[in-house]
Amino acid sequence: MFNMALFDKFLVSLPLVMASEGKEQETTNATDILPVAEQTANTAGNTDLGILHLILNEGDAILKFTFIVLVLMSIYSWTVIIYRAIMTYIIASKSKKHLKLLNAKEYPTYAQAYQAMEGNSPIKDLVEEALNAKESFAKAEGAMSSSLDYAEYLQRNIRYRLEKATHSQDGGLSALATIGATAPFVGLFGTVWGIYRALISITATGNANIATIAGPIGEVLIATAFGLFVAIPAVLCYNVFIRRNRLFNRKLDGFAHDLYNSFLTKTNK
Repeated sequence: MFNMALFDKFLVSLPLVMASEGKEQETTNATDILPVAEQTANTAGNTDLGILHLILNEGDAILKFTFIVLVLMSIYSWTVIIYRAIMTYIIASKSKKHLKLLNAKEYPTYAQAYQAMEGNSPIKDLVEEALNAKESFAKAEGAMSSSLDYAEYLQRNIRYRLEKATHSQDGGLSALATIGATAPFVGLFGTVWGIYRALISITATGNANIATIAGPIGEVLIATAFGLFVAIPAVLCYNVFIRRNRLFNRKLDGFAHDLYNSFLTKTNK
């Protein structure tokens, strides 16, 4: 026969049992979560220091040498970029001022305008070369070979100074092109070498799970990223400087042609 008193006692004790089991489950879950949280925090800390740790502690001589080469490439390329940017601004501003002096009415001759020019610029260099060529040819006209006339002598001197000014603006740009072309491959070499060492280590230990592979390979991939970080600014700035030099040299060549014609006809500006 069914005992109602026992059933009532069971109903009263059931919430207490369920509450006790819930507390035990929460304690178990909290205990399981703590190691995972600690492991995640440690992983994040190791990721933040992964590059530095890889280079200083885990990297061999070849990997360290690769990063040193990339750092030196980056330093040199940014030195060239900053220097060329400053010199480009100075040359452009000085050339603009000197052209204004040549077109000013208060300086009717090239000699007077040249005396008023301050600083250096390709414009001033060409005017100086033309004035010197005119003066030197007049002084040594009797001793000059009959096969060398004034036009040829003037053209040769102006062309020489023009080529010198053109080459001076290209200083360091070949290095930028070289760095932009080779830095990604240097970084790729570091990555390939690091992956090779990681695979050798995995083979030696026999532990090939994803946690073991992802860490070392993820760290050495930084070498490729670093190579791109070095190469991209070098390539972009190289293209900018080359385009600017091409436009400026075209204008400078036109000025040299006008200067040659003016001195050849022995007229003022």
